[in-house]
Amino acid sequence: MFFERHMAHVIEFFVPGVTEPATVLNIVPLCNNYIKRLNISQLLPPIKNPQKEVVKVKREEEEGEEMYLDLESEPDHDGPYLDHFDFNIVLHKLPNLEELHLVYQVKNCGMNFEWSLFEITDRDCESLGKALKSCLTLKVNATQALSHNGTLLSLNLRLNCLQDEGGEAIAGALLRNDSLCHLHLGANELTGHTAAMLAKALRQNKTLRSINLSFNKLGVVSNSSIFTASLWFLMSGSV
Repeated sequence: MFFERHMAHVIEFFVPGVTEPATVLNIVPLCNNYIKRLNISQLLPPIKNPQKEVVKVKREEEEGEEMYLDLESEPDHDGPYLDHFDFNIVLHKLPNLEELHLVYQVKNCGMNFEWSLFEITDRDCESLGKALKSCLTLKVNATQALSHNGTLLSLNLRLNCLQDEGGEAIAGALLRNDSLCHLHLGANELTGHTAAMLAKALRQNKTLRSINLSFNKLGVVSNSSIFTASLWFLMSGSV
């Protein structure tokens, strides 16, 4: 718990462009084997320092000459300012990480509130996607998102080594999800236990149209359970 909280604290107060990455990397060898859960409650953006635009404003004429004042103004900016902490530098160094919870926000900002403090950039999405791809032990982040997401239509989790613990979590999420149509769970070391859980989920889930379970160790009985559940799904008229 101490190491998890300490790592989370360092990341939460990391300021891109100001804090050195070594601040995070130096503590990794000390705590990497003890971190199974990271709960990141805020991510600080870079210190905003946009270039000033000089605007000439006409003053009253004095003795027949036009006088101008140079005024500084901030340029218009519609989107978030730059990026937040890059998880690429650390996630792959945490071999036992199973849960990742993070929020792109700044807590206790008070009178300094701006919508940009609660936004995520395109590069944030790209870097987080790469970081998650390199972290093969994560289980809970995907299942929690799947439980509450109402827009996701297709999810590919092949080659993630979910095993039965992760597979059971996915099955539980399918009981609450009402949008997913296509799910790929190929090559995840799943066995008959997961197949049984998925079969139960298929009896209640009304939106899933296809599920890929190739290259798993489900067994003949488990395959039969999946087939029976799928047949029941088709006969129910949900398709």
